[in-house]
Amino acid sequence: MRILGDSSTGGGIGGIAYEVALRTVGQDLAALLIESLEITVEDNAFVAQGFGIAAGRGERTGKEPARESFARRYSAEDIKRLDALGMAQQTKVVKTPDATSLPESLRTIGRVVDSKRGSLVNISKDQRKITFAYKDENGQLQKEDLYSLSLYKGQQEGLSLRGKKKDAWEDSK
Repeated sequence: MRILGDSSTGGGIGGIAYEVALRTVGQDLAALLIESLEITVEDNAFVAQGFGIAAGRGERTGKEPARESFARRYSAEDIKRLDALGMAQQTKVVKTPDATSLPESLRTIGRVVDSKRGSLVNISKDQRKITFAYKDENGQLQKEDLYSLSLYKGQQEGLSLRGKKKDAWEDSK
């Protein structure tokens, strides 16, 4: 099994860095067209709830897709299992993911919390922005808002730190 990140720099969930755990949660929720999302940390697990539309739901029934509420809980074991499933489905094609996609947005937030040696309090997403709160290494509550440009910049910084190319236009060549 691959190493799921190092939570020694921050709180993490069950030894999994927030960057990796939140990306995995985002991948699981990506099948929903999310209108609103709230993620909290409860009893060493992520609780995600909100409203969205199941992708393809209207296509199968011929009706207008309905807005549905959802609630999911992700323990460390769930995250490890979902991460392993995601790894098995990966292709060998290497391209920069969409910075505004839910998995990348959540990964960027996780990277921020990890870099501050913090512990996540909550994440709130609507169609315009993502707001997240965390306690920094001194226990002080911090709150940040991210918009598309902020997410893109955060992704590019993360790619640079991981040693990948920084120029997003390289993918289009």
